[in-house]
Amino acid sequence: MNKINKNIPSGFGFYLRRLNKLSSDKKEAKDLLARCKAAKATWVSFMVESEDGYTSSEENTKAYRDVLVAGGVKVWVWTFPGSERAAGVPGSKEAANLALHFRDLLEADGVMLDVEKAYKGKKAALNSLVNTTTDALKSTQFGVGFVSYPIPNFHNDIDWSCLSQCDFGSPMLYDTAKTKELVKKSYVQYTEHNPIWIPSLATYDTESAGTEAVQLKGDLDRVFEGNGDKNIRGAIFWSESTTSKEERVILADYADLLFIK
Repeated sequence: MNKINKNIPSGFGFYLRRLNKLSSDKKEAKDLLARCKAAKATWVSFMVESEDGYTSSEENTKAYRDVLVAGGVKVWVWTFPGSERAAGVPGSKEAANLALHFRDLLEADGVMLDVEKAYKGKKAALNSLVNTTTDALKSTQFGVGFVSYPIPNFHNDIDWSCLSQCDFGSPMLYDTAKTKELVKKSYVQYTEHNPIWIPSLATYDTESAGTEAVQLKGDLDRVFEGNGDKNIRGAIFWSESTTSKEERVILADYADLLFIK
């Protein structure tokens, strides 16, 4: 049997949060596309649901998706189930199925599962979330990403073996990008479970030195140092709505350096 080539994000992307309702001329979506192009972002990930139980509008999300895809931007979906979903197996299956529904609705390249505090000590529920998603997509090209804390051995109450069932891991290197040593720990520990490392980075003020564009450049320097050996295919930034014009210039420059041939 031929192995299916799974979709894996490439280049720089943005997490999209709660999107404003589109006006009749779709100006908000067109402006979003322009901002993505300014950063040379090649993909975005739409929110399905957030920790507090908020669920995105299908109609509004689909309208944004149509504008972005027409402009050449690839789309993913991400979901962040909270404590109510994570309380047991049934809720976690529901969360996975909702994400899968949005994947179908948006014809997205895949699903990103955000696993944080709600799933600590909830092995059965976490495996339900991951297995329901990966089982549904295992015979397709659609990818599944595992998004979570940056350094696994700091959070031993999460079942990190789930990461190996996914197609890539995305550590949230928000404050962790501040030193090369912490970046290395994340890379080594994540790739023990999954060889494909697509980091999540910040475009907001973190513990890294400097602010905005200065901070972002430093984070990128540390994360992508020695990338010839690490072979990082892409990264995603939290979040599009917090990214300044100056930060978009930095991202565009790095995209040229790392990904644009």
